[in-house]
Amino acid sequence: MTAESVGDQHTAGMLGEHARLILGSLRGQWAESCDTDESQGITRLVTSRGWVLCGSVTVPGGPVTTDDARLSGAVIAGCALSPAGPLTLTIADEGGSRSSELVVQAPWAAEGPRGEAVAMRSDARLGVREESGPRFATDNALAT
Repeated sequence: MTAESVGDQHTAGMLGEHARLILGSLRGQWAESCDTDESQGITRLVTSRGWVLCGSVTVPGGPVTTDDARLSGAVIAGCALSPAGPLTLTIADEGGSRSSELVVQAPWAAEGPRGEAVAMRSDARLGVREESGPRFATDNALAT
């Protein structure tokens, strides 16, 4: 199923709905670290609960840099999946007084600490991987 057909069905498509549920767990997390590979134009954003988001990230005010102050410590207040491919995260400062949009252009991937993942290819094809258990930490480590 392509992301376009998911978009046409709005949230009715099974794959798109599942992706939205997985991505919904990003809300409330804060950006713990940000690393960029300028040669490839890829940013890796790690959240407080162990999610890793990789892709070409744009934010208002210029290109993203490693340990970007606009992202580090920002809280993910919202998440929107576009049928055309981009993922848009609404980020806010700690107090919630200022917010902006972080846009991740396709291709991108978001992987959770328990093996769940959502990826969008450059041709707007969406992929979802079910939770498969902790991949990089034990259940106890994730609980803390």
